[in-house]
Amino acid sequence: MFLERSGGRDGDSNAQILGSAIHAFAELVVKEPGLTEEDLVGKLTSAWKLIDPSSNWVSKSELERAVTMIRKFVKYHEARNPDSIHAEVHLLFQSAERN
Repeated sequence: MFLERSGGRDGDSNAQILGSAIHAFAELVVKEPGLTEEDLVGKLTSAWKLIDPSSNWVSKSELERAVTMIRKFVKYHEARNPDSIHAEVHLLFQSAERN
């Protein structure tokens, strides 16, 4: 929301959609701690047509890249703190105006 209020916008490019999907999968890792890396890769693979509807070699290459991203995140999450309680936290900042 901060980025949107600061001029950013939702997009529909494949990179933006993939980024949103990776965030959603990261949130699943926190909300459903029993999910395995292979569960997540399976979910990503089955949803891939929604992320990138083309079926050319570029799409296959991007899927491989996305799977690598999921695998790296799972390893990071497991090494960091498997008992996380929040996936994303929304913060509100107010500037302190001085006279």
